[in-house]
Amino acid sequence: MTELERTLKNTLLTLERELSATQKAHATSLVNHQRSLESHAQAIQQLQENIGQLQAEQQESARHLQRLSDIHANLEPLLSRLNALLNAK
Repeated sequence: MTELERTLKNTLLTLERELSATQKAHATSLVNHQRSLESHAQAIQQLQENIGQLQAEQQESARHLQRLSDIHANLEPLLSRLNALLNAK
């Protein structure tokens, strides 16, 4: 083996090791990114569930408020008449 062949062989081996190390680093980085994405996806799912629950609670509160408003509207004339009767005495 000539000096040139040895140099080329060593250069190729060095490049191969560097490429392998780079590939391993990228693979590790990809795994970490995948885990991060999965974590974010779970957080988004939880937030969507929370939003759904809050929307349901908001609808129930709106119905309750409407019932109270209806009761108030029904009582208002009675309260006005009662007040008038009390003031007349």
